[in-house]
Amino acid sequence: MTAHVMSTQPNATVLTIGAAAFHPSEPDVVLDSIDIRIDQNHPDTPKRHVCEDTLAWWKKQSDGAKESLTGGTLSLNEALAHLSDFVVRARAR
Repeated sequence: MTAHVMSTQPNATVLTIGAAAFHPSEPDVVLDSIDIRIDQNHPDTPKRHVCEDTLAWWKKQSDGAKESLTGGTLSLNEALAHLSDFVVRARAR
């Protein structure tokens, strides 16, 4: 699992969540993956911590990297529900 965040604090703004399910006996084989972008303007997405140093770091990244963080359509709670569903499906394999 991975997440792109805007701070190193536990209450960081979460921009994206990603996860992959690997084959139990063949760790190089990805069975499924999920990449979730979170809508920071969604009314149900709580406002969380943004660190100025992290914001400055993101501003130095490539346009492609920055673009990968935008376009979210889910609230944070919806994103976490999708992640939970993904984990349940992955464990059922």
